[in-house]
Amino acid sequence: MNWFLLAFAAALLTAGHTMLEKKAVSEGRTLEVSWILALVNAIFSIPFFWFADFSGITLPVVGYIFIASVFGASALFLATKSLKHTEVSESSPFFALSPLVAATLAFLFLHEKITGSHFIGFILMVGGIFFLELKNFRLLSGIFAKGREKYVLYTLTAVLLFGVSSLFDRIILSIYEIDTLAFLVLIHMFLAIHFSVIFLLQPISKKELVSSLRENWYLIILLGIITYLQRYFYASAIQVAMSLGMVAAVKRLSSLFTVIIGGSLFHEHDVVRKTIATMIILFGLVLLVW
Repeated sequence: MNWFLLAFAAALLTAGHTMLEKKAVSEGRTLEVSWILALVNAIFSIPFFWFADFSGITLPVVGYIFIASVFGASALFLATKSLKHTEVSESSPFFALSPLVAATLAFLFLHEKITGSHFIGFILMVGGIFFLELKNFRLLSGIFAKGREKYVLYTLTAVLLFGVSSLFDRIILSIYEIDTLAFLVLIHMFLAIHFSVIFLLQPISKKELVSSLRENWYLIILLGIITYLQRYFYASAIQVAMSLGMVAAVKRLSSLFTVIIGGSLFHEHDVVRKTIATMIILFGLVLLVW
């Protein structure tokens, strides 16, 4: 299938995932939701052991997948933490910056092409972020408001980690050309292990866990299905595309969908301004990676 269609499908699924996850973490603790979702994805992976082609899996590949999963788990946890405490239409555009990190790393380590127009794209992306925060023409508002500095740190750190994780995904899927299903099975197993370790280090009572499962079980299962489909389409697009940046750019259309649809569903503020800001960021992203 064409890489653009694969990446666009991943964008739609990512937007749906973000909105469902916002609802789930609003009703439960971040760690619980992240851990249970990781376990569900690992369980979903079990049947694919019989269909995936593991012939291309070598020790170096397993090592790369493990490293990618460490960055991915850290990014997912911080992104979910940020999502819980900020408006979905406010935090989502920031994640459109992750392809900036991915494209820069791909240029440095994989020698993918960067042209002069990329500087204009970078300026537009940064300008879009500032416009996103111009609430009542005050820069220190929105996610940058005093007392919310840690959520800015969570978001920006997650953006950086997602970019690094994407670089490893590109190396694994494009250079080593392993089977997409085999990659998903291993990455989900590693993510489940990472989140289980984090969960065991910060245990909660059995009563709280049962209560969280009872309230969110249907959301967790639906999120698990969407997560698997989204990662499959994204991994398949990375494998066949000429550039990591192009795939990341199309996938991050999810930010625009999330701002428009999620902002309306959750009755958030200034959706029009946030939509314009997101479009500026995405236009900058197009210039950056094309």
